[in-house]
Amino acid sequence: MSLLYNSQAQSVVILLRVLLSILAPWYPAQKHSEANMRGRGTVRRSLSERFGEEAHAVSNVLIKSAWGSDDPTKAAFAFLHANAFAEAGHPVQIFLLGEAVGLLRTPVADAVVPVGWPPLRDIFARTIELGVSIHV
Repeated sequence: MSLLYNSQAQSVVILLRVLLSILAPWYPAQKHSEANMRGRGTVRRSLSERFGEEAHAVSNVLIKSAWGSDDPTKAAFAFLHANAFAEAGHPVQIFLLGEAVGLLRTPVADAVVPVGWPPLRDIFARTIELGVSIHV
C-alpha cells in the first residue's frame, strides 16, 4: 500500500510541476519577479531626465492641523510646510480645526514663537503672500 501511495504522490508532484511550467508565463507574481530581477542594479531615470528640466509633477496639497498655541513648533509646521509646497509651485490649502483656529487671531499669532523658526506672525505673513488658502 505504501508503494502505491508513493507512486501516486510522485504523479501528483509531476503533474503540478508540469502545470506550473505551463502557467508560469501568465502568472502575475512571476512577471513581477522577472521585472524586478531585470531592474536590479539600474537607477530609475528622473522626470527631468525623461522630459527635460522644465517638466515636474504638480500636486494639489491639503494640509490639516489641529495644533494650537500650546505647542508652538507643531502649530507652525502646517504653515511652514504649506509655504515650502507653494514655493515649489504646488497649489496648497490649509485646513485648521480645533485649537489651531485660534492661531488666526493676531494676539495669538504674535505670541507664538516656534523653537528654531521665526515667529508665527512672520511665517503667517509669508503664507498669505504666497496665496495659500486657509479654511477653518
